[in-house]
Amino acid sequence: MKALCKKTTYGFALIEALVAMIVMSFGMLAVAGFQVNLSLNSDVAKQRTEATRLAQQKMEQLRTFDTLTVYENNMVSSTLASPVTQETITTNTTFTRSWAITSANNPDTGRSTTVTVAWTDRAGNPEKVQLVSHISATNPLLTGSLFFPLPDGTILRRPKNRSTDIPIPAISISGTGKSHIPWSGTSSGYLVFSDNSGDVVQKCSATPTMDNIIKDTENTNTTSTTSACVLFNGYLLTGYITGTASKVSLVTKVVVPFTSAQYISGTPECSVGPAYDQTTSTPAQIAGTKYYVCLIQPTDHDTSASTARVWSGRVDLAGDTAESLAGTQVCRFVASPTIPLPTITAPTITYNNNHPETYVRVDRSLDNQNFHISSGNCADTNAARVSHHTYTGTSILQVTYNGNGNTGGAVPVDNSSYALNATVTVLPAGTLVKSGFTFTGWNTAASGSGTNRAAASTFVITDDNMLYAQWSSTTSSVTYTVTYNSNGGTGTLPKDTTYTDASTVTVEANLLPTRSGFTFGGWSFSTNGDTVTSFQITANTILYAKWSKIKLTTPSVGWDNGKDPDDLKWSQVTGATGYKINSCSVNSASDCVPTTQAIQTALTRSPGFISGNPTSSCYQVIATDSGGGYDDSIASSVKCITRTTDSNGKHTYTKR
Repeated sequence: MKALCKKTTYGFALIEALVAMIVMSFGMLAVAGFQVNLSLNSDVAKQRTEATRLAQQKMEQLRTFDTLTVYENNMVSSTLASPVTQETITTNTTFTRSWAITSANNPDTGRSTTVTVAWTDRAGNPEKVQLVSHISATNPLLTGSLFFPLPDGTILRRPKNRSTDIPIPAISISGTGKSHIPWSGTSSGYLVFSDNSGDVVQKCSATPTMDNIIKDTENTNTTSTTSACVLFNGYLLTGYITGTASKVSLVTKVVVPFTSAQYISGTPECSVGPAYDQTTSTPAQIAGTKYYVCLIQPTDHDTSASTARVWSGRVDLAGDTAESLAGTQVCRFVASPTIPLPTITAPTITYNNNHPETYVRVDRSLDNQNFHISSGNCADTNAARVSHHTYTGTSILQVTYNGNGNTGGAVPVDNSSYALNATVTVLPAGTLVKSGFTFTGWNTAASGSGTNRAAASTFVITDDNMLYAQWSSTTSSVTYTVTYNSNGGTGTLPKDTTYTDASTVTVEANLLPTRSGFTFGGWSFSTNGDTVTSFQITANTILYAKWSKIKLTTPSVGWDNGKDPDDLKWSQVTGATGYKINSCSVNSASDCVPTTQAIQTALTRSPGFISGNPTSSCYQVIATDSGGGYDDSIASSVKCITRTTDSNGKHTYTKR
């Protein structure tokens, strides 16, 4: 029997085990790598979520104006916006949050705002989240108006929450309750309106802002001028001119031949131009239509401070020459012909709103005072609704008489319309009287500084004329002289003028002196007294020019990047001999109010810190002139820097 031999194998199972182990090792490495990437991405996602929350938090804080000071600095001031500011925040990592607000626009309706949150992830890669928004320049105080009753007991809100007497294109001046429009009249510049009353309250030579208008025109103790604006009481009279296109095109001006009871101060400023459709986003010119506007300055009619100032009179259309509108008929259409003519003692708003032929004591601005011009008759079957004027080719120049303070009698009325270069015979005083005075004639200026016109004398008329009664005191023959002193200024001064004892002197507003480095502030009884515009004279009087030094320009302050910590730097101010540096320091990351003051000539300042962690220092810069030629500037915005020290003694600086 043959024995079977079994062949023995060695090492094969061990090799299989090693191969399996290698395969498993590669799989475990892949799983480990996946786990690491998953953990890293999860961490970045959490950090991005936190960064987005921090960015939204800062954006909402900027949007809601948590303090009124923030609103005033960022959204109202005409100065440039603050530079980029930042802060360090630690939650699930260390974030650097920064934000920037663009500079003011014109008009300043809002600011573009960018908030950026940056950090470094665990892998050392820079990450950031950035939000961009536009914040409306709406004063947070106005949110209280949501709880107030709507105006005039109606269910409607007024356009732009202001009087409807204010022209639609007028721009609101944030935080002031006023609006402004450019003015194309003879005085040019800008008109400032009260949003509440709709009246013109100021005239400005530069674009009105919160910084340069007169803050409170209702306060009688307020300053009557600023470097850009002066107080002014005025009403607008506006309307459209329609009709035959060829005839409308001939109208180039509006004339205001006022009646004897006109209560007018100065010459009305009127202009005529194209009419535009204001209901479209881009106003389009209206064919065959013109728009007119008059700025009329009313006066006090009853010496009562509680009643509004008023004016009375008539408004007519005119062309370039006396013949321009010959053969045309200009019509006024009233809403209701049954409204009675108001009495002198009780004028009605309804009457004046209806575009009468003659206005009576208008005490507010009026709009929609429209005219229709054609070659034929006024196109209306209800003749009672129409008041018209037919042009025959002669001028409509008027001569108006003013009692100039009369206490009784009737002011003469000249009902004639004169052609250009016609001869006018001056009317006598008639029954006109003034207690304690004797009538001496007429003058083209109320103060008597114009051209004298004696009763029964004649003159050639070239424009509308206003003649003011002149009075001489019957209680005294003593006269006094008013002399104007430039008080260090130069230029031609008003001439010395003689007045009768106890008469009223109106201070001259023309031929004003100038002085380098100073602004003119009016006339005063002393070199530094109160401003006077009129007074009762009882002795020879010297009026001195008042001067106020021009303020230096406020320095523009920022941080000079490139150092550690950065230096504070500011712009050089013309006329400044040095700079006052207000500073303060606190043992925290909070701002402080700079009070300690030092003076230097350099344009930079290295920040200093007191002990503590963190510690902050704040600075403010004021331009000054040691020679006294200029007044100190307004203090600059406050700039602060915080120093934070870590456990290794390394300093980190945060500027704002």
